[in-house]
Amino acid sequence: MLRLVLTMLATSALVATPLAAKDRDPVKVSSAKSFKGAQSVVIGSFSIGFLTEKTDSAFAGSRGYGGSSLAKTRLEGVDAAQFQQITDAAYADFVAKLTAAGYVVADRAAMVATPGFTKLKYLPSGSEGG
Repeated sequence: MLRLVLTMLATSALVATPLAAKDRDPVKVSSAKSFKGAQSVVIGSFSIGFLTEKTDSAFAGSRGYGGSSLAKTRLEGVDAAQFQQITDAAYADFVAKLTAAGYVVADRAAMVATPGFTKLKYLPSGSEGG
């Protein structure tokens, strides 16, 4: 059985409010209380990072006696399409959990059309971070 370690890198849900009302006041959240009563959200971004290579080391011993070990592991046999399937399934699960919790997941088209958002650099799915 193939075991993957998934790391949620950037999962965000922003409260959907009339954009004109927020032009001068950026949304700032310092606690969950800020969202109390909000039932509509926009998923601004959803990304999953896959740990595909890792190096671990350890030392055992004392007073200059002992030994160290180094282990390098690499995930193989998983292609880009399989990573995308995992990501799509995680996104669908995320949306389902929001919906089950009583939230309405709004279309992100209005958010994407805002001047601040249009300045962001788009990286296609599957791009490697750096």
